[in-house]
Amino acid sequence: MTFERNLPALSGTGFGFYKGNNTGDLMARITEDVSKVRMYLGPAVLYGINLISLFVMVIYSMFSVNVELSLYSLAPLPDFVDLHLLYFQYHQ
Repeated sequence: MTFERNLPALSGTGFGFYKGNNTGDLMARITEDVSKVRMYLGPAVLYGINLISLFVMVIYSMFSVNVELSLYSLAPLPDFVDLHLLYFQYHQ
């Protein structure tokens, strides 16, 4: 699949490009980049879905037990987000 996407880019290069680089080396670089992106994005997407689903389930459970206590416990959440953003903005 990556070969078909990159074929037009590789076809438009001159002969000197292929003389300096082996075709197998070019294909190895392409597949390595794709595997690195897949290794990076795969867990990120899974952890993001896990975080959102757990957040929804826990908040639903909290409200089903006691609404007033849930509101009190979730009230400082926006402040924590703001502090988190300020901290990482300051430490960049």
